[in-house]
Amino acid sequence: TTIEPFVYNDNTTSIPPDLLPVTVVRNDLTLGLRAGGLTMCFLIVAQSIVFGVWTHVNSESRVVKASQPIFLHVIAFGVLLMGTTIIPISIDQSVASKRGCD
Repeated sequence: TTIEPFVYNDNTTSIPPDLLPVTVVRNDLTLGLRAGGLTMCFLIVAQSIVFGVWTHVNSESRVVKASQPIFLHVIAFGVLLMGTTIIPISIDQSVASKRGCD
Protein backbone atom coordinates (compact mmCIF):
# COMPACT_ATOMS: atom_id res chain seq x y z
CA THR A 1 0.00 0.00 0.00
CA THR A 2 1.18 3.50 -0.77
CA ILE A 3 0.59 6.45 1.51
CA GLU A 4 -1.04 9.37 -0.25
CA PRO A 5 -0.42 12.90 1.12
CA PHE A 6 -3.40 14.49 2.84
CA VAL A 7 -5.17 17.08 0.70
CA TYR A 8 -6.69 20.00 2.60
CA ASN A 9 -9.75 22.08 1.62
CA ASP A 10 -7.67 24.48 -0.45
CA ASN A 11 -6.40 21.52 -2.57
CA THR A 12 -2.85 21.74 -1.19
CA THR A 13 -0.88 19.38 0.97
CA SER A 14 0.66 22.11 3.15
CA ILE A 15 -0.76 22.54 6.64
CA PRO A 16 -2.91 25.70 6.86
CA PRO A 17 -2.32 28.14 9.74
CA ASP A 18 -4.46 27.63 12.82
CA LEU A 19 -5.87 31.15 12.86
CA LEU A 20 -6.84 33.55 10.14
CA PRO A 21 -4.71 36.66 9.83
CA VAL A 22 -5.91 39.48 12.05
CA THR A 23 -7.46 42.44 10.29
CA VAL A 24 -8.10 45.47 12.44
CA VAL A 25 -10.93 47.78 11.47
CA ARG A 26 -10.86 50.98 13.48
CA ASN A 27 -14.19 52.75 13.60
CA ASP A 28 -13.00 56.02 15.10
CA LEU A 29 -15.42 58.88 15.61
CA THR A 30 -15.01 61.87 13.36
CA LEU A 31 -14.33 65.24 14.94
CA GLY A 32 -17.79 66.52 13.98
CA LEU A 33 -19.55 63.49 15.45
CA ARG A 34 -17.57 63.76 18.69
CA ALA A 35 -18.26 67.51 18.91
CA GLY A 36 -21.96 66.96 18.26
CA GLY A 37 -22.17 64.26 20.93
CA LEU A 38 -20.35 66.32 23.54
CA THR A 39 -22.52 69.35 22.70
CA MET A 40 -25.62 67.23 23.29
CA CYS A 41 -24.05 66.00 26.53
CA PHE A 42 -23.53 69.59 27.69
CA LEU A 43 -27.12 70.52 26.80
CA ILE A 44 -28.55 67.49 28.61
CA VAL A 45 -26.49 68.12 31.74
CA ALA A 46 -27.29 71.85 31.75
CA GLN A 47 -31.02 71.29 31.29
CA SER A 48 -31.21 68.62 33.98
CA ILE A 49 -29.45 70.95 36.43
CA VAL A 50 -31.74 73.85 35.49
CA PHE A 51 -34.87 71.72 35.87
CA GLY A 52 -33.60 70.33 39.19
CA VAL A 53 -33.02 73.85 40.51
CA TRP A 54 -36.39 74.97 39.12
CA THR A 55 -38.09 72.07 40.91
CA HIS A 56 -36.36 72.98 44.17
CA VAL A 57 -37.25 76.68 43.87
CA ASN A 58 -40.88 75.95 42.97
CA SER A 59 -41.34 72.99 45.30
CA GLU A 60 -44.13 74.77 47.20
CA SER A 61 -46.23 75.47 44.12
CA ARG A 62 -49.37 73.42 43.65
CA VAL A 63 -48.33 71.82 40.35
CA VAL A 64 -44.92 70.72 41.63
CA LYS A 65 -46.40 69.38 44.87
CA ALA A 66 -48.85 67.32 42.82
CA SER A 67 -45.94 65.91 40.80
CA GLN A 68 -43.94 64.97 43.91
CA PRO A 69 -40.78 67.14 44.07
CA ILE A 70 -38.62 64.20 45.21
CA PHE A 71 -39.72 62.21 42.16
CA LEU A 72 -38.89 65.17 39.88
CA HIS A 73 -35.43 65.43 41.48
CA VAL A 74 -34.85 61.71 40.90
CA ILE A 75 -35.82 62.10 37.24
CA ALA A 76 -33.51 65.12 36.85
CA PHE A 77 -30.63 63.19 38.44
CA GLY A 78 -31.29 60.17 36.21
CA VAL A 79 -31.24 62.34 33.10
CA LEU A 80 -28.02 63.97 34.30
CA LEU A 81 -26.43 60.56 34.82
CA MET A 82 -27.65 59.35 31.43
CA GLY A 83 -26.28 62.46 29.73
CA THR A 84 -22.83 62.08 31.27
CA THR A 85 -22.48 58.56 29.84
CA ILE A 86 -21.85 60.23 26.47
CA ILE A 87 -18.42 61.36 27.72
CA PRO A 88 -16.77 57.92 28.07
CA ILE A 89 -18.49 56.72 24.90
CA SER A 90 -16.78 59.52 22.96
CA ILE A 91 -13.28 58.33 23.92
CA ASP A 92 -11.57 56.04 21.40
CA GLN A 93 -8.04 55.35 20.16
CA SER A 94 -7.90 58.55 18.15
CA VAL A 95 -8.17 60.55 21.42
CA ALA A 96 -6.47 58.33 24.02
CA SER A 97 -3.87 55.57 23.95
CA LYS A 98 -4.84 51.92 23.82
CA ARG A 99 -4.00 51.65 27.52
CA GLY A 100 -6.21 54.65 28.23
CA CYS A 101 -9.11 53.06 26.34
CA ASP A 102 -8.85 49.76 28.25
